[in-house]
Amino acid sequence: MQPPHYLMHRSLDLPFPAPHWPAGIGPVPFELQHALAAHALLVDAYAQGGGTVPARFVQWWDAVSSDEEFDPDLCFVALAADGSMAGFALCWTSSFVKDIAVAPAHRRKGVGEALLLSAFATLKARGHARIGLKVKADNPSGAQRLYERLGFVIG
Repeated sequence: MQPPHYLMHRSLDLPFPAPHWPAGIGPVPFELQHALAAHALLVDAYAQGGGTVPARFVQWWDAVSSDEEFDPDLCFVALAADGSMAGFALCWTSSFVKDIAVAPAHRRKGVGEALLLSAFATLKARGHARIGLKVKADNPSGAQRLYERLGFVIG
């Protein structure tokens, strides 16, 4: 049996700061060339956290890119100075964070927070009043603490 998940949400009407990117890491617009690295990052992150993402890129990309809620402008990419992917977040058009992952070398530096704050700003600009996500109750990464710090609540 899989451990339970918490559904969390945050009002986008509450104030939030602009993203602050760690030194040497910055956002770039999503391009198709980023999809393979994003998938690899998600596979690695979910393997460590007990989640799942299809192991085959083609299976994952076909499912994601053909979903009616997919919009490439809601894919948030953070690259390190060397061009490697430091973090990735994918939001659905329903204002839901489908996936978020940060590369091990860049964790606990503010990349995840910056990705989420970027998503907040984009979704608020599109007229959304709130954002949601799902997190495993026993997530070992500290993700739930990050979400709570950014104003997400369970329920």
